[in-house]
Order: sequence, then structure tokens, then C-alpha cells
Amino acid sequence: MTQEPIKFLLALRVKHLRNARGISLKELSHETGLSPSYLNEIEKAKKIPKMEKLMILAKALEIDLDQLLSKSVDEKLRPLVSFIESRFFKEFPLDVFGMSHYELYDLMSHDPIKFSTLLSALQSMIRSYDLNLEDIHHSALRVYQESHKNYFEDIELVADEVRKKIKSVNEKNVQAILEKRFNYNFHKKSLDEINDLEELRSLFIFENDKKYLYVNNKLLGPQKLFVLAKELGYEILQLNRSQQKSELKLYKDLLNDFKASYFAGALIMGAKELVQDMKSIFSQDEFREREFKKLMLKYGASSEVFLNRLTQLLPRFFNFNELFFLKLESKNAHDSLDNYDVTKELHFSKLHAPHGIGLKEHYCRRWVTITLLKQLEKKRENETFKRPLIGVQVSKMIESEDDYFVVSIARPNRLKKNKNTCLTLGILINQEFKKRVKFWSCEKNQSREVSQTCERCPKEDCLERAYPPVIVDKKRSRQRTHRAIEKLFTLHKSSNQ
Repeated sequence: MTQEPIKFLLALRVKHLRNARGISLKELSHETGLSPSYLNEIEKAKKIPKMEKLMILAKALEIDLDQLLSKSVDEKLRPLVSFIESRFFKEFPLDVFGMSHYELYDLMSHDPIKFSTLLSALQSMIRSYDLNLEDIHHSALRVYQESHKNYFEDIELVADEVRKKIKSVNEKNVQAILEKRFNYNFHKKSLDEINDLEELRSLFIFENDKKYLYVNNKLLGPQKLFVLAKELGYEILQLNRSQQKSELKLYKDLLNDFKASYFAGALIMGAKELVQDMKSIFSQDEFREREFKKLMLKYGASSEVFLNRLTQLLPRFFNFNELFFLKLESKNAHDSLDNYDVTKELHFSKLHAPHGIGLKEHYCRRWVTITLLKQLEKKRENETFKRPLIGVQVSKMIESEDDYFVVSIARPNRLKKNKNTCLTLGILINQEFKKRVKFWSCEKNQSREVSQTCERCPKEDCLERAYPPVIVDKKRSRQRTHRAIEKLFTLHKSSNQ
């Protein structure tokens, strides 16, 4: 057993025995000669006293020293001890949720048996949903982004300063800075030429005080620019980085990677200028696909970086606080397009639909996201694909009164063979949106009723349904049962009067 569980078990026993005797910390202090603040630190698992103090404490609590320091625990507390010893507990970013490990100890100590039962239930749920530690770290990062509305002023200011010095943010200039100022060596061999590394965008290696960067040459120009700008972010922001030797990415690695990526987007697309450009887009009578594409070309940004940048600026400068971003990937281009994976998601204020809860469900085929993926596959089969497909839709949620204005961009995945990707930005059509976006009610906007997933959809005449509405059916069955029970109660009551 490691030091942490020992500290926690000691804290648990001292607090339990003190409460059993019905004495306060001040009274225990008087009996032991140990200060109330020191005793409080013991009970919060911050301190393990030296042996002479432990002997005094055991005597005051009317317990043998061996019992006080025993490593054995009740069967009901074993999940709690296992949790404290786990890698998950040691590496989970509690600070994201405004909590320290000591505060969690304190929370556990109030009713350890109930907390242990809760842990057992959570562990069972995690196994049921096939979650792993990296999934949870990704979720913690999303919480961090969402709690800041995905806008980070400090990184914006640094990016602005760097942009002023570079003047023209392009692949050549950024690479020159990395080489001259930060001593980067760009390896001539592309990652797509190395077995099992074909799907990596880049790989950084620090060896013998030298920095090497491998880049995948299959990337388009805007994607390569982002890779280089992200490397610059690591250097300028002085972020520690993982060498990518381990498959598991911990929260600190994910956070630093996010900060470097945020810097890259802010460097390529300055907030002030992009906000003005979006005001121009929103002032038009209709959504013009050509103007939207021109913006991406203007900034030399990939579609993913562009939409991601909008999730950072729209809440801050337009007060669009109810939005979501999804990256959906077709699992295989030759499986009748029945399967999709959500590989990235971000939600503000609440979980919008579709979202990650449906990982084992079939996403509603009525979203423009799915429509574009199907169109893209046909174009690729017919060899008529030339440029990314853009589509807009007013998505009217069947289960609620929420309507979303949705913009989706579909393109082939450059690094994953036979796979297509669709990026989607959805904004709630509320009063703020109607006030700022002139084309919100344009007749040319396709409007469709949509649901989260087929399993949750109550629409009975849906021609695109990919799976039966099993969750809706279960809910309706429970409602029928409930109504029948109420009816029986009413009949029973009237027959006995």
C-alpha cells in the first residue's frame, strides 16, 4: 500500500474515533498536546505524525497503535482504497473542477461507506460504457474549454504580438522561425512513408538536445501551416510536451496540446479581423457558401481550424452562448454509410444534439452532416469530387422546441484511407441570433425536423431511419404501464366504497 491510502486511512480512523467519543478537535488537542490545526491536517490526510505523536494520539483515542495504523479495511471500504491507489486518482485533473485531492479526501471522510458504494456504481457504469482513462481526460479538457467559453485572452494577446512580428503568417515564414529561433530540424522523410505512422499529422522528437519534426506530406497547405503554427505555440508558450511514446495521453498533455492548438488558430486568424468578417457574413440576406469559402481561403485555414476558431469567437463577440461543434467520421466508405464516429465534440451551456451519449446508437440521418457525407461518398465513387462540400440547415429538434442554425463542411480524410469527415457548427436560434444574423429566416435555408439518434426519435414516418426507436418504445411502454396502474387503482378504490 502506498503513502496516500495510509494517510487517508489514518485520517478516516482519527476522525471516526474522535466523533465516536463525542469530542471536538480542541478537546482532543487538550488531551494530546497537539495543536487543533495539526490534528485537522491529520484528519484531512495532509500529515502523517511521527511515531511518538502517533502513540499519544492512539492513547487519547483509546485504541492500540497497531489498530490505528492497520492497513486492513472493511470489505465495504475496499473500493475506496483501490480508487485512491489507482492511476486514475493520482492523475485526474481535479483542479479543473475547482477541487484538490485533500478536499476530495475530506468529502470521502464524511460518509466513506456511502462514497465507496457510489464509486463501485460509477466503476460499473464506466465498464458498461467501455470508457477508459483517456476518455475521461478528454472529457475533463472539454469541461475546461466550456467553463471558459472556449476563449483564452492570454493566448490571444501572445498570438497577436507574434503575428505583428511575422507580418505574413504562411508556411514558409513559420518554418523559418522554428528553424532559426528554436533550432528545429525538419526531417526529409514524410510520415506517410513510414509503416503504421501514415495517419499521424506530425511527430516531434527531442534527442541529444536537438529538436526534430516529421511532417506528413499528404497534408494540404493549410493543414501543414496549422501543424507548424502549433509547434510555434509549444515554443512561444513554453509548454511541456509528450514525446508520444505512450498511447495514453494524460490531462496535462491534452491541455498543453490544446493550448498550442489554440495559439495556432489565433495566430492564423486574428480575432479582430475575423470578427469583422463574420459581421459582414451575418449582415447578408442569405447564407452565401461562396463568401464562406472565401474567408477560409483568405486566412489560409483548413475547414476544421476555421470552424474551431468560430467556436472561440462567437460566444465572446456575438453572445452566441448556445452552440456546439462536432467532428463526425464515416467508419468505412464501403459499409453502406451506416456507421459514424464522433471524434471531437464541444458543447456550451448544455449538451446539444447529437452528442457523445449516443456512441452506441445510430445518429439521426436527417442532419445535414449525414446528408453531406453521403453526397461526398457518391462524388468520390464517381470521381467528381473537387472541393469540400458545404451545407446549411435549420435543424428543428423533435424532442424540444430548440431550433439550430447548422453549418457543415464535408471532405475526405487526408490521412485515413477510404474515410470521410464532416465538421458541424450549430448555433441555437434564439433572440440574440435573430438580432445579429440577417439570414436566419431566409426561405432558402433548408429546414428539417431532426432527433438525436434513431433509437430516441419518436417520428413514425421517417424514411431515413437506420434503426428502430427502441428507447422511445421503452419509454412509451413504461407510460402505458403507469396509466394502467393508475386506472386499476381508481377502479379498485371505487369498487371498495
